[in-house]
Amino acid sequence: MTRGPDGDDGSEMDPELYERGRRRRLLLLTLVLLLGLPLYLIAASTVLGALTAPTAGADGGIEKPLHWSVELMIYLGLGLIWVFPLKGLTKGLGRNADGSRK
Repeated sequence: MTRGPDGDDGSEMDPELYERGRRRRLLLLTLVLLLGLPLYLIAASTVLGALTAPTAGADGGIEKPLHWSVELMIYLGLGLIWVFPLKGLTKGLGRNADGSRK
């Protein structure tokens, strides 16, 4: 590890720089939640609508293409999968530059 001329190893963060980065991440998170999440919901519901739409069977009856358990797993997966990309954006937003909670 290299030290600066004053013996500081640079582990302390400049509070002003930290706050600027935190504000930038908060703005990006807000844009993603306001624009990206509705687009994700529309795309997910469109795909699920196409997968679960009733179809005409060979005997003229109506068939549902997916078993209810498969449909449930798809809904659970799509309901949780959007959280993981946003985890990095939300990490540390509720903390000060010194690591304490606000």
